[in-house]
Amino acid sequence: MASLLSQIVHREPLGATAGNSGNPIERVRLVDGRELILKRVSADWDWMSRATDDGGRIVAMWDQGVFARMPASIEHTIVDVHRESAGWSVLMRDVSSKLLSEEVRHDRAVVRRLLTGVAELHNTFWGEDIPGLCSIEQRYGLLSMATAEREKGRREGDLIVRSWESFHDNAPADIAEVIATLADRPTLIGDELRKCSQTLVHGDLRLGNAGLDGDRLVLLDWGERTGIAPPAVELAWFIGFDAHRLAISPDDVIVEFRAAYGDRFEQRALDLGLIGGLLHLAAHQGLMLLTDDERRRAEARDHLSWWVTTVRRALETWSPSKL
Repeated sequence: MASLLSQIVHREPLGATAGNSGNPIERVRLVDGRELILKRVSADWDWMSRATDDGGRIVAMWDQGVFARMPASIEHTIVDVHRESAGWSVLMRDVSSKLLSEEVRHDRAVVRRLLTGVAELHNTFWGEDIPGLCSIEQRYGLLSMATAEREKGRREGDLIVRSWESFHDNAPADIAEVIATLADRPTLIGDELRKCSQTLVHGDLRLGNAGLDGDRLVLLDWGERTGIAPPAVELAWFIGFDAHRLAISPDDVIVEFRAAYGDRFEQRALDLGLIGGLLHLAAHQGLMLLTDDERRRAEARDHLSWWVTTVRRALETWSPSKL
């Protein structure tokens, strides 16, 4: 990496990453004419890294050869990774032309390709424990009140507080109580999820980080939330973050998820993953309800209603109140 960085002859700033993590991104040209994307990451300026205690997970993945073992169907984009005094740098291939459009609602065929590709990733690392990656509790702490307290006085901290207030104002009391319990003690559900089959999960599976390149699935933004967990943890984030961008229902997404795993599908992991998904995204659901756009607010109410119904059903199989 140090050698590649020394070969940069032109830089073009591209701003911060989607999601406002604060990490600067540049398009760079090397002396040999290659154009790559350079991202610099540090907990000094990236609140998401602070929230998930990320000290350089993508460096650990690179050093352990995780990217070299990715299935051929996955375009991970990573060219090199380098640790620096303040954080780390990541050089990536420029796949911007392959990314999924944000202007359309994607159909079942796209969802199937995405979930099938991710299942190949999961199957490749099935049953493995890769040290140094994001734990389930660290994932669920991203939008927690602990993060809000840490980021107090910053935009992110204040917004998380407002979003949790909105969630509690709009969610039924029984569901809000369960989520509040798990937010205070995420290990309760983390321990249950670790009893299910484990694999490497990308951690930030959403349409904004995905693309299609022929038969390959493009996946961006590795590291911070990449960890070991059941595949259903990945699914819940995808549904919670992107349901409004799909032309099929969350229930139909789950049908495609079941089909992608065949005999490896676990109903208990799905139930737990969906409960954890609402824990992980309660603040996000609350944020969506704060919009002044009535159409989007109505859509957000529908999504929250789906989560409430789905989680209430899942709680019949496991609940912290039964411990």
